[in-house]
Amino acid sequence: MDVSYCRWNLHKFIVDDGTDPIPVWRKDGKMKETKVRRGCVVRSLLVMYIISGLLLVLLALIVSRVEKEDAGKGVTKEKDYRDVDGLITNVPRLILGTFYADCVPLLFVDPVHHAIGCSHSGWRGTVGEIGKKTVEAMREAYGSRPEDIFAAIGPSICQDCYEVGKDVAEPFEKLFSQERYQDVSMENILTEKVNGKYQLDLWRANEAILLGAGILKEHLSMTDICTCCNPSYLFSHRASKGKRGNLAAFLMLKQ
Repeated sequence: MDVSYCRWNLHKFIVDDGTDPIPVWRKDGKMKETKVRRGCVVRSLLVMYIISGLLLVLLALIVSRVEKEDAGKGVTKEKDYRDVDGLITNVPRLILGTFYADCVPLLFVDPVHHAIGCSHSGWRGTVGEIGKKTVEAMREAYGSRPEDIFAAIGPSICQDCYEVGKDVAEPFEKLFSQERYQDVSMENILTEKVNGKYQLDLWRANEAILLGAGILKEHLSMTDICTCCNPSYLFSHRASKGKRGNLAAFLMLKQ
């Protein structure tokens, strides 16, 4: 199977024209300069080489199965769906698109059953286990097995930048207190501060959820690039105080 999907290196963020090095701050505190490549998408969460295809865009905890007749909804024709946070398909050349500005992009590729998924995981989507629901939807629709799926957790806000209140922290404490997450350390996901606020790690939370859903650790890639730490190159809702555009993640089966 030939799959058009993210070709990123998790220590790099590749953008547009092929000439100048771009500095990107990683969460280990190091700066990585990388040459930009021609023909790639500027300020996109994932860089894809799209030869051609039809696009369905996700603007809005439901996982929707996408067929050929759905192509263009939300872009070239009216959308007849709402409150959807995940898209799956096995249709070649049909591009799934999702948008972000600090929330977490989740990408899924099943090379065995020729299926893909693309989900948007903000704090509500994360605590609602949208990653797990996407895996389950791919299994029900296409017979995908979690151990066959390759998944990626994309650039989004890091724990150091993501301060939340008790109203957000409590649902995460409740979720990860369940028996199926007994091996998950809450200290790695939620840190309480002296001011009554918390620092939430959506990367680790989604990692725990995807591993719990059956994704193999060796099939899971996780970012170390924070949108809020890199506002010069990535749109961040928090860094810009809401004055921003959107980042986009795209996924497509080439054939």
